[in-house]
Amino acid sequence: MSGEPRVLLFSPRRLAPVLSRCCSYEFEDVISEMDSVQTIAPDPALGPLVFDYSSRAINKIGRATRIVKGINPGIDSIQVKSRYPLFFMV
Repeated sequence: MSGEPRVLLFSPRRLAPVLSRCCSYEFEDVISEMDSVQTIAPDPALGPLVFDYSSRAINKIGRATRIVKGINPGIDSIQVKSRYPLFFMV
C-alpha cells in the first residue's frame, strides 16, 4: 500500500533477535505487508553486547530490590511525530 502509514508498529527484533521470538517477527512482517506501516525497531545504543549485560544486571537488581523502574539499559529514545489510528507492540 502507498500513502501515509496508518499503523505504528514497535518491534524488539533488533534488541532481542532470538529464535524463540521468530513467530512474533513473522507476525510483524505480515502486518507490514497488509497495510501502510511505520516500524520502530530500536537498536541498542552501545551495541548488543553491552545491552545484553546491562539488561541482565538491571533485571537482577530489580528482582533483588524491586526498585528498578526507570533505568534504561542502553536504548536510544525515539520520538513519534505523527498520529496513527492503530499501534501494535508485540
